[in-house]
Amino acid sequence: MAGFPRCRSSQFENYDIPSYVSDETLFIASSYSGNTEETLSAITQAKNKNAIIVVISSGGKLTELARQNNYPLLLLPSGLQPRYAVFYNLKALLTVTDELKITDGKAEELSSYYQFLTDVTKSWLSTTPQLKIWPSRLLRNVSGNR
Repeated sequence: MAGFPRCRSSQFENYDIPSYVSDETLFIASSYSGNTEETLSAITQAKNKNAIIVVISSGGKLTELARQNNYPLLLLPSGLQPRYAVFYNLKALLTVTDELKITDGKAEELSSYYQFLTDVTKSWLSTTPQLKIWPSRLLRNVSGNR
């Protein structure tokens, strides 16, 4: 893509980091809870390779490590199911890429969609009346008790 620096981007979900990680690597350690074993293992390895580390989390041991080591920390709101925090995670990633001038204003642009996303997703919540009724209707239909 024009305008983007040449870089390798990888996502991994195991305990060991790729062998190419070095002191020239931007390593983003992201775990909503901050206690994901794989992420904690990976950040330790990245630290040992002198990678440039940024942390995205809502708390836990990962946040403690970020604070102890003075890593940039993008703190997510706590108390959510991780799947409900996906846009917070995306905004945090875009904040990093905006700061590095890889993107320009994308975190702010995502924020501008906040009200729209709030309105659209409100009907998905378990507190919405029709979603509370739907499972009981399904169970009655499946069991034959109408």
